[in-house]
Amino acid sequence: MKKALVIIFVAIIAIAVWYGYREYTRTNKDLKAFAADIKTDAPSLIDAFQKDSSKASKTYTDKIVSVTGNVKKIDSDGNPVILFLGSQGEMSSVKCSMDSLHSADYKLVKPGTNVTVKGRCTGGESSDLFGTDVTLNFCVLEK
Repeated sequence: MKKALVIIFVAIIAIAVWYGYREYTRTNKDLKAFAADIKTDAPSLIDAFQKDSSKASKTYTDKIVSVTGNVKKIDSDGNPVILFLGSQGEMSSVKCSMDSLHSADYKLVKPGTNVTVKGRCTGGESSDLFGTDVTLNFCVLEK
């Protein structure tokens, strides 16, 4: 009886160690190899979240979205680098957190240029004071 309990206990510990190691070493999928589920432009994506955020969340969240737009600003102070796409002078933007695996690609991007970025949409936030921000994570530039 005690021997069976020890075997079960050791098996549980081994499974827990294996699962913990697997989660610790897990990496994100490289979106460069995946096709976009949805293709749009930055003003249309922002507009969708401004008009009906619930419907837009159902449509875009957890999907790979390809967005074409003007680079308003580049925040390269942190990790990851963030590209803000949208119209100059507007508070609203598409916030693209770039994938560090492809840092050589987006170092060539300058504010004011038109680019197409592909990433996983995590939703949008609207506020009267700051406009609407739609967030894409693990972004890569499309050629």
